[in-house]
Amino acid sequence: MAFSRRSFSSRFSWFIEGKLAGMPWPEGDAVQFLADQGIRVLVNLTTEPASYQKVAESLGIRCITEDIPDFCPPSMEQIQKIMDLIDKSEGPVGIHCAMGCGRTGTILACYLVASEGYTADDAIVETRKRRKGSIETRRQEQAVKDYEESLKKGRQ
Repeated sequence: MAFSRRSFSSRFSWFIEGKLAGMPWPEGDAVQFLADQGIRVLVNLTTEPASYQKVAESLGIRCITEDIPDFCPPSMEQIQKIMDLIDKSEGPVGIHCAMGCGRTGTILACYLVASEGYTADDAIVETRKRRKGSIETRRQEQAVKDYEESLKKGRQ
């Protein structure tokens, strides 16, 4: 699925300005667009190899893949690994799946829970406001709720 640079840039959005962005799969000159935006880490949430990896790395973007099948939620371990990565990153992080909706939205909502103090329900609503079509399945919604619960248990 190819997006033109113009189309890609319209589907790219800063979720937390200068820190965390959501987007669809980057192809072609979209990787240069990401470098121009300052993205330093790109997290691929699909089961497909990152075809853009060589180009991205040549532009100073570190590439990480967390295999999550389409329409499925990430595991608690995957969520925590990505939250840690975002927190420790020395530059902006881009999150993508195929279309930038389900898996990407799930991770973005979890970030609101972990770092911005949102409840899971509020994080889901806010993520959908910021990125239309985010969090596509009940299992993805449940992953955000389960993540919130895991954080509460960890704080006790």
